[in-house]
Amino acid sequence: MASVVLLMTVIASGLTAISKWAERDLQAFPFKNEDWLRYLLPTSFETTGRSRLMITGASTARENLRHEVFEAAFPDYDVFQGSFVYATFEDVAVSLEYVEKVYGAEALPAFMVFGIAPRVAANEPDDRPFTMGLNRYSPYYSAKQEPTRIVLEPKGSMEGLFARSRFLFSKSPERFRTGLLAVLNRNLNNGEEAAEGEPALAKAANGLLNLPGVGGVLGKFGYPELRDFAFQDVTQHLISPYKYTLDAPLEVPMVAREDYEGDDIVEWWPSVYFWDPKQNEAVTRARIKHFADFIERHGIRVLVVNLPEHEASRLVFDEADYQEYLEIVQSELRNTEFLDLRDFLDAADFHDREHTTTDGSIRLSNKIIESLRESMSKSQISENVAK
Repeated sequence: MASVVLLMTVIASGLTAISKWAERDLQAFPFKNEDWLRYLLPTSFETTGRSRLMITGASTARENLRHEVFEAAFPDYDVFQGSFVYATFEDVAVSLEYVEKVYGAEALPAFMVFGIAPRVAANEPDDRPFTMGLNRYSPYYSAKQEPTRIVLEPKGSMEGLFARSRFLFSKSPERFRTGLLAVLNRNLNNGEEAAEGEPALAKAANGLLNLPGVGGVLGKFGYPELRDFAFQDVTQHLISPYKYTLDAPLEVPMVAREDYEGDDIVEWWPSVYFWDPKQNEAVTRARIKHFADFIERHGIRVLVVNLPEHEASRLVFDEADYQEYLEIVQSELRNTEFLDLRDFLDAADFHDREHTTTDGSIRLSNKIIESLRESMSKSQISENVAK
């Protein structure tokens, strides 16, 4: 029994080391379907000696803002994709507070790109996974919902120990799998080239996909489309933060506001489309102010981007309510740059109502990078004047 425990400990330690290396050096993003859990990984927040540029927001910021495009544009910055599903102003504020408390103020970003939409300001839905993730898996803090903010409360030693154990035992397998896939992906794209110019390992892997019977096996496991892609494209997708890269765009029905009857998949979407910013103005301003106070107190430069919407969504929103939302956000986000790109993309650039295709996200990222460079230049000029 002792030998088995020792062997398992050695294997787990080795896989943990591989995962840390993959996350730090190979751009591996574990927890694709639970992206908020990356805030519990110290490797996500290790200081690198470079200023950090954080991309944050909800799944729209995760899908629509390509971290690799930002990395290529800002090689002197440590670019971190910190977006997570259903994030709101409350969630982003408490995620920054968690980073500061657990990893130190030096782990906070110097610059942030924060992708928003009416749902982010409306604080929908009520039950969101970031706080639930902290309560269940963080060894340090639990999250308590208050009327206009989320408060971090220290956990006791036993509660923290159980949370850490729960995280390690239930979430480590996916982390290890992502790390190993990152190593495989690296070798698929490197190594000695075959005669056709394709790396030999990638050529062999792609040949396996075309063997008789493989298509049927993949179909039984729910992945019949994998044969339509190069094997290295599949491994790259599996270690990336993106969920829809290999999926065909969905057909989005064009329905006027008066005929909209809800969403078959997301039951709370009508709460977003019919949200009344004026009626909820006080609490909305308080939530945004809490976020604004934090970034101002820590000197974080933020570019807030009102993300593009599919024209189907623009048909359902009430225009007066939408303009009220923009006014509230802009007036509360003092000392931040604001970029309204609501109409920037065409319907063909969208995977669904709000998430973009790869081509659409690259176009959008490049547009934001132009504005971010201007903001950084202004910041540098201001610092020089102050000196």
